[in-house]
Amino acid sequence: MNKHLLLSLFALLLSSLTACTDDTGTLGGDIMPETDFVTPYSEVFPVTSRALTVDSVLANTSTCYLGSIIDPETRAKTTCDFLAQFNIFENFALPDRSLMNKDKNGNIIADSCDIRIYFDSYYGDSLTTMKLSVQELDTAKVMKENVNYYTNLDPQDFVSTTSNVKKDLTYTVKDLARSESANSGTTYYRSIVVKLPASYGAWILEKYYQHPEYFKNSYQFIHHVCPGFYFKTAGGIVPTGTTKFEKRGIAVKVPEWDVTKCIQCGRCSLVCPHACIRPYLVSDEQLAGAPETFATKPAIGKEFAGLKYRMQVSPLDCTGCENCVGVCPAKEKALVMKPLASQAAQEANWEFAQKLPEYKGELNTKSVKGSQFKKPLFEFSGACAGCGETPYVKLITQLFGDR
Repeated sequence: MNKHLLLSLFALLLSSLTACTDDTGTLGGDIMPETDFVTPYSEVFPVTSRALTVDSVLANTSTCYLGSIIDPETRAKTTCDFLAQFNIFENFALPDRSLMNKDKNGNIIADSCDIRIYFDSYYGDSLTTMKLSVQELDTAKVMKENVNYYTNLDPQDFVSTTSNVKKDLTYTVKDLARSESANSGTTYYRSIVVKLPASYGAWILEKYYQHPEYFKNSYQFIHHVCPGFYFKTAGGIVPTGTTKFEKRGIAVKVPEWDVTKCIQCGRCSLVCPHACIRPYLVSDEQLAGAPETFATKPAIGKEFAGLKYRMQVSPLDCTGCENCVGVCPAKEKALVMKPLASQAAQEANWEFAQKLPEYKGELNTKSVKGSQFKKPLFEFSGACAGCGETPYVKLITQLFGDR
């Protein structure tokens, strides 16, 4: 080949490889008005925008969301549900019916029937208890292909009214039944397991052997067997105050209140880490249905004239720390530790006290005594016996309420 031709090809290749760069540092450097006769100019274009109020957005998606979220700024709550139609492999096949487990009547037995919802990410507290409702869709109301569905549709329009396949369950993102190392493994996929009746699984198996053509493709399956399910977020807000139902009864000894020695200072209630000893102001009318052991004494203070006073202990919620006994300033302690078994009668007194209305009169909440007549909204926590932190949290709820 001609040497000059080789040099020309090499020069052309070199120029094509070096003509462009990935950075913009020299952009426009070789475009000069005097040389290339490029005349730059600028113009101002008016641009307007407007906001449109719409009642829905496109709902067709392959990415599903489940749960509830509250916007921290607007406090608006958004709840996510989804409808899922099933897909089946083309020419799906099961073993011969003779190989299936059967009962004595020859009916196929299914040991279980589960739906697993796998998810790869989440937002919020992984231990928040969520509630999920699962309902089977209707084969006569299958969602159509190539049709856009929007978020203003009513999912109940697609739910079967004749199917008994419905499941309500609670779940958390983090499965505490698994070890921490297993939950953090790269091969573990988080999932929500919906356990449907085994009889439903047996029905699907029998349907396969009766009509194998229904399992040839997804179209046949969703129109004749099962179109899918509606996964509805039925709740996710954990109600407060549920620890009052636990009644652990872990203390060996609990305080017994001596009505004759109490000076009504309220210190014992203030330092209780678990809010299980509280003062009550009651009228004679309110005492009409009180247990016989619900002893009271006249309340001290002119603002409490005509009212009776009682300091009530919840024996089964007490952890036996003795903080209340230690801070009692009476010459003879108004609280004495007694065996838990001897305080059975106090449980009825506690239950009665819990039904009494909260005192609505004027209180000096800047004093220990006045603050302790306010209802604590932080109670019976899992804190250790004698905790020095929870009394402050409890006091904040007494002073400022639920807000």
